[in-house]
Amino acid sequence: MITIAFIGLGQMGKLMSANLVAGGYTIQSYDLNGSGNRKSAQEAADGAGILITMLPDGAAVRKAALAALPGLQAGAVVVDMSSSDPGSTRELEKDLRKKHVLLLDAPVSGSIKGAKEATLAIMVGGDAAVLKHVQPVLEKMGNRVFHCGPLGAGHAMKALNNYIGGSGTIAAFEAVLVGKAFGLDPALMVEVFNASTGYNSTTQRKLPQQVLTNAFASGFSAALMTKDVGIADGIAKGARVPAPYLAATSKLWRADAVATAKKNLSVGELLDGEGGYTVVGRLMPAADSLAQGCLPLGLAHGWKMLKPVAAGQPLKWSDVAFEANVPAVKLRREMEQAFGEQLRSAA
Repeated sequence: MITIAFIGLGQMGKLMSANLVAGGYTIQSYDLNGSGNRKSAQEAADGAGILITMLPDGAAVRKAALAALPGLQAGAVVVDMSSSDPGSTRELEKDLRKKHVLLLDAPVSGSIKGAKEATLAIMVGGDAAVLKHVQPVLEKMGNRVFHCGPLGAGHAMKALNNYIGGSGTIAAFEAVLVGKAFGLDPALMVEVFNASTGYNSTTQRKLPQQVLTNAFASGFSAALMTKDVGIADGIAKGARVPAPYLAATSKLWRADAVATAKKNLSVGELLDGEGGYTVVGRLMPAADSLAQGCLPLGLAHGWKMLKPVAAGQPLKWSDVAFEANVPAVKLRREMEQAFGEQLRSAA
């Protein structure tokens, strides 16, 4: 049976890789947090016929894939199951092709429950023959595999799906807040939504399981939603399709993430420096926030830690600096405006 390299053992990745092990595959795994049975991306990829990435964004995928590339054999297939930008995926394919390594994008939907139960929906972009080769592997992690089109189509589909989910989340949260202010019982409201035409994934899962219970542990951060809705907005702009509601939704998620980061400065996660990764602080929300959140990953890569800070310790502005080269110039400007006073006082 084929050997599989798996890079990215977060909440989703560790469950997905466990299902592959249960399915009889040999897994060589690696994660920046030190988990996994290999010490580097290249070591994980050594001799593997398939490399699966499950990482926060396209930048992380690119760094991991290129770091792993020397260990991959010609004809190997990289399957990016992260939520990434279609354009960056196509650029990565050009670099992999030079080494005769193939690429599919195959992001997933179904959250932690789907990852645990191997019932994920998997949206694939790329060559149909390559998909046929890896489909038995994908079916160990999900029960619905959709071939969405050429390379990048899977990531486009996932971003648009999460746009629908993200806009529904905002609408559901606002509806509950308005109803509560009017005097309606939030639990009753959720029950009525789910028996009526207003139901969506937020009313069915997030509100009853995470918000009304004060658990706030959905497993999908506001940072990732901000990223995905932003990707969808970029796709619309690139296709020159007017999508004002999409643009407004992206702006709302981005503004919320900035506000969340500004009022809570504890470090929730650090990314280490192997393979060109930037060490950054992940800023988590106040306890009374309606949903988990952190500094958007596109912005987080615009920060660097000036000295090591352990996870959970308070973040001092003297420990943080902006990087000079930040792709999202507009977002960097917004962050400088939001945090300028604190940054200047820490200098």
